[in-house]
Amino acid sequence: MNPAWRTEDGGQLRLFRPEPREVEPVADRLVVFLSERLEHEVLEIHADRFAATAWFYSRAR
Repeated sequence: MNPAWRTEDGGQLRLFRPEPREVEPVADRLVVFLSERLEHEVLEIHADRFAATAWFYSRAR
């Protein structure tokens, strides 16, 4: 969704696994994780950036 994205544009997704890891919002990249189980944040953005988010819920069993 961000074909002209550059590192200095910011907006990386930081995933806090045992050690923090940053994922760059480049074109043709899909990141899937359970947000309630993996601490995360989006870093400061210095340019327009597009992102799509989907939430899936199910009934408790």
